[in-house]
Amino acid sequence: MQGVVAIILTWFIAPVLTGLVSAVVFLLVRTLVLRRKAAYTISFWLFPLLVLITVFINVFFVFTKVSHPSSPWQCHFSNGCSNFAEQASGFLQCVDK
Repeated sequence: MQGVVAIILTWFIAPVLTGLVSAVVFLLVRTLVLRRKAAYTISFWLFPLLVLITVFINVFFVFTKVSHPSSPWQCHFSNGCSNFAEQASGFLQCVDK
């Protein structure tokens, strides 16, 4: 599939897949964290991990998808920058508490 058909299909497929992944993550967090007796303690430790994963994914895709092949932002460097952003956001969350 080329051209317009592929673009139109992604308009429908991407939101459906995103919704499915979001529903699975929500159900896992709800079942494994929020419905427990020690929900506050578990969420206190799980929230930074979820933020770290989210920041890593977002920064990694920004660096890899936006960069031009001739730019210095190649995959290994993008991975390093993503890891740095992930670690920095986790550190700031730990310091804030």
